[in-house]
Amino acid sequence: MPHYNLIKNEDLDGKRLFEEITYTDSFVRTFITLNDGCYLYGDGQYEIVYGESFIISDEQLGNVMKNVQATAKELIEKIDIELEKYVAPVPKK
Repeated sequence: MPHYNLIKNEDLDGKRLFEEITYTDSFVRTFITLNDGCYLYGDGQYEIVYGESFIISDEQLGNVMKNVQATAKELIEKIDIELEKYVAPVPKK
């Protein structure tokens, strides 16, 4: 949903666009909102969102970047744990 920052407080057919329509629909499908200046880049295999964006799922609004950062942190920590198994200890002098 583009232009989130401009339409987040709008009405559609007498209902609040997000509070009464989008959030309810988010139990069935997930929405990604894009603020102005945000864009998608795709290479045919992956798509990346650049700029401030939010995800709406199960009536919850979440910051996409925070989700990405949290997931990346978990993956890096798991990789570090695995790498420690293969690093030989440095002998003390």
